Amino acid sequence: MRNLMKRIARESFRHRLAVLPAMDLILKLARKPGGKSESEVSVRPSNPDFRKELATDIEGLFSSLLRVAEKLDRSTSLSSTDSLP
Repeated sequence: MRNLMKRIARESFRHRLAVLPAMDLILKLARKPGGKSESEVSVRPSNPDFRKELATDIEGLFSSLLRVAEKLDRSTSLSSTDSLP
């Protein structure tokens, strides 16, 4: 399962590499993919639904990172223009 998560995360990262900020990233899932309980989804890596949900959750994490990075860029550019005469 760990290797599957790493593989999906790497693939998602490679697709978004050009737009991601330059920083070190640690991927940590705080819940089961899809937000479902163990009885609702088979957590076997061979289950295609599990793979899809895992990929969707990882994509969501990267999307959240991009939104935060954009906000930081905007606030940094605003503060740097405030100091100009």
